[in-house]
Amino acid sequence: EHTDHVTGLVAIGKTLVSVSWDLTLRIWDLTFAFEDRGVGPRCESTHVIQNAHDDYMLSVAYSPELRQIASASADQGVKMWDLDCDTEESAEEEAGTEAMFVPEGKRGKRCCGVLLGHTADVTSVLWNAHHSMWVTASEDRTARLWNADGVQLGEVIPPGHSITALAIDLSYGHVLIATMDKSLRTYVVAPDSSTESQWPWQFTQVQQNVGHSDAVRCILHIPERRQYITASWDRTLRVWAAYSKCDGDAAAVREPGSQSGAEFGGQRLEGPTKTYAEL
Repeated sequence: EHTDHVTGLVAIGKTLVSVSWDLTLRIWDLTFAFEDRGVGPRCESTHVIQNAHDDYMLSVAYSPELRQIASASADQGVKMWDLDCDTEESAEEEAGTEAMFVPEGKRGKRCCGVLLGHTADVTSVLWNAHHSMWVTASEDRTARLWNADGVQLGEVIPPGHSITALAIDLSYGHVLIATMDKSLRTYVVAPDSSTESQWPWQFTQVQQNVGHSDAVRCILHIPERRQYITASWDRTLRVWAAYSKCDGDAAAVREPGSQSGAEFGGQRLEGPTKTYAEL
């Protein structure tokens, strides 16, 4: 049903949400796919929001706590959609060709909030369940934190120019950021009690992983194994030791090339900053 590149996908139980350069957000009921392993009828979307954004849609995420879907776009914004609130179809000729509408025979979802502040394409949006906040990354070189009401809480400009990948440490809520310098950096995010800070939350870099020879495009955290996995344009997958200290604890940055079990700040930090394995 999409008519251009599909750029984001998130699973919510037996429901799938997709976004595309065709400016649509689509929701799919995959119940039949779990019940019949044979070749069944073509799956059709149940909900469609046409012209959901004013420019290419680049990412989608889901918050189980808020029951909201978030979509990020090249229009520099993020929109939240209430998963529990359907809207009726609206004729395109009534809404106007540039306005958001729901096609005939479909249902939509109510837009319940926006995240505004980025000054370039918003390339990634994620829900940080540990801290109950949204995290975004943009071509404006910033990663930002937002509360459930859409108020910005924090911001960081990581070294390495453009952000190429974003992920969340599922154990502690750390923010994992890869940039064009081919590095993966781990940031602890925590309330900032300093009166000099512009934002109530701060990013503190606690770990840096170096080894790829080209940009990292995907990051995955496996909490059971306490590992991060990165995928790069250098055609490799690399497995790294996850940052092991609880959030909020002070720690020095592990410099590139540091070995397993190196000493930092008088305390031994186990786990290599180089790869466990290259796949």
